Amino acid sequence: MNIKALGNQKSTKPEENPNLPAQIAQQSPSLSATEIPVVEAIINKRPAESWDSTARKLGISRRALFTYRQSKRIQQALYNLVMGELRTDFIDVLRKLVNQAKSGNVTAAKVIIDYIDKSWDIEAETAQKLNLLREIILRALENAAPEIKEKVAYELKFIGLGHSDIGRT
Repeated sequence: MNIKALGNQKSTKPEENPNLPAQIAQQSPSLSATEIPVVEAIINKRPAESWDSTARKLGISRRALFTYRQSKRIQQALYNLVMGELRTDFIDVLRKLVNQAKSGNVTAAKVIIDYIDKSWDIEAETAQKLNLLREIILRALENAAPEIKEKVAYELKFIGLGHSDIGRT
């Protein structure tokens, strides 16, 4: 069987997505007609399945499959698919984790706490950078004309970085 024939096959496994080739093409429009079935085969590969077996299904050598797998375009397409699935399922997964944590599942509670801690670390880092940016702007405006200070104060307030010292004459 060759790559094009594999891309046109109907899936016999219920857990596989029959719309996957169209989804791949939509999320990664730069892929060629021969690359789409490769991405599909990589996504559908089972852990117990060998890469030799996957390559045979595609009608290519294991080395050719390896080359495809190393391709930045294929890697980007795989990343796009995985991130799309994560975005789709994230809220549902988080709800289930919260329910599990409420029912006493300590592991679920730890996962939630770790996620929140990492999110807050990112927010804290962003807040520190924004404060530094505001301080740089304040220093740069020390000798600016009052109308420039007022304009900058307005713009900073508009984006949520307002400061009471800016715009005063």
